[in-house]
Amino acid sequence: MTSSLQSGFSPVARRIFYLDGRQLSVYESSHGVVQAGPVFQCGEQGLAAFDGYLRATASVAACLLVDVVDEEYRRETLPHVIGQDRQTLIKHRARRAFRDIPYWHAELQGREPGGRRDDVVLYTVLSNEAVLTPWLEVMGHHRVPLVGIYSLPLLSAGLLRHLDLASEHALLVSLQGPGRLRQSFFQGPHLKISRLAHLPAAQLPREVAAIVDEVEKLRRYLTSLRLLPRDTVLDVYLLGHGEMFTELQRDTLNTSLTRYHLIDTSALAWRLGMGDDFGLPYGERLFVQLLLRNRPANHYATSDQTHYYAMQRVRVAMLGASAVLFLGSVLWSALQLVDGLMYRERSAAVLQHTAFYSQRYQQARAAMPPVPVEPAELKRAVDTARVLVQRSLTPLPVMELFGQALAAYPALQIHELEWRVREEGADRDQAEGVGSGRGFVGTQRLRVPGSPGVRSEIAVLHGQIFPFDGDFRKALQMVNDFAQALSAGSSIKDVEVLSLPLNVSSTESLKGDVGSSPDASQARFSVRVGVDRGAS
Repeated sequence: MTSSLQSGFSPVARRIFYLDGRQLSVYESSHGVVQAGPVFQCGEQGLAAFDGYLRATASVAACLLVDVVDEEYRRETLPHVIGQDRQTLIKHRARRAFRDIPYWHAELQGREPGGRRDDVVLYTVLSNEAVLTPWLEVMGHHRVPLVGIYSLPLLSAGLLRHLDLASEHALLVSLQGPGRLRQSFFQGPHLKISRLAHLPAAQLPREVAAIVDEVEKLRRYLTSLRLLPRDTVLDVYLLGHGEMFTELQRDTLNTSLTRYHLIDTSALAWRLGMGDDFGLPYGERLFVQLLLRNRPANHYATSDQTHYYAMQRVRVAMLGASAVLFLGSVLWSALQLVDGLMYRERSAAVLQHTAFYSQRYQQARAAMPPVPVEPAELKRAVDTARVLVQRSLTPLPVMELFGQALAAYPALQIHELEWRVREEGADRDQAEGVGSGRGFVGTQRLRVPGSPGVRSEIAVLHGQIFPFDGDFRKALQMVNDFAQALSAGSSIKDVEVLSLPLNVSSTESLKGDVGSSPDASQARFSVRVGVDRGAS
């Protein structure tokens, strides 16, 4: 029989499908607590009803919790390796042991105490695929985001932490529904074997007696497997509630090798956050709540079966990243807008101040007496003079040297003086710079040894012979004599005639008109002088 297909929970709620081999129950989460939903019986009618249920809620992610008889356990020892080698070895052993069965899980449970100290691995496998296949096909048809397929016995290991167990050999016994008894044996924190037994329908006293009988059967089976040493006490933790506990407490259950510990399901439900109104002796909802709170890694599902869940996670991640980028863009735009408004206000204030001070400047300048040059040029001249004073360098000594030499040649008129200071030892052509690149020919250089110094002064004189009567031989001789007179000074390092009134180079031709009057512009000359800075 199938219960109502209408679910009263939000479509975004988390849900768990609980499959026990007879039916599939849906549990949905509301504020962190599971609540029972639709139930679908195995068979065509139940699958059709499940198909209709998923048609309306296919987008909600789900976990499949399996509690069936067809689950086998095998203990294997593998050579101790780590990393990818261990995973490869575990998969190789599983393929060889289970062949074409896809639903298997391996759990590392420490190492052997002696010998090579091999790794101990517990393999669990769902040997009957037909139990899962019809339900998984319906979920795959509707593209349900399947988180994973989980084994209830493997999940029950997490329940031990809520029971505060301190036993080395513990047997967890719980009624999973009417007539269904689940027994899971643990050595320390590790599950070793689990068994699902079916109890006959009977009155409560006989049901309690059947539970005790099943526990004794399992104890003998554990002893035969050498999982429980002989003469070792077995602690049995039995989950129950209400009349069942009352009936159990009437009998003396404890023996010399078996100790019973009664665990009230209502107290355990309170520890799991389900409230204090849990009044059922069955542990089905407790395990569902445990899976909801502490979801372990996937046990049995293949990558194809969890494909839609992986895609949903990618989609959610992309939506989250898009939302973060959008909010970041909005915040950045708002900050830029605020900065723009602030800069606009500052610009307006600066323009107002500029206009105010410009007006004041114009008024002050109008009240001043007229000057021959612009204030900006005066400022540059004053700044240049200040720099020269700070460096103790002026062209006055050079000008005095030129004046002494020019006193003997009144026909030489100077139009321009170029003066600079260069580093001693630098490339002369690069350092002199002044007058370079003019294409002068017919020059001569007179070198006079000078005293060594860190810096030297360089000056270039530009002038002409006036009056000029057209006698170029006399003009050339006068310029050369002037250069010789300059080189006679003790502070002169070298003298170079850069240009003469007449180009006497052999590579150039002489041109002129007979009978033309002499032109003073033809008698121009240029002389470069290097002065020792230390001597000046």
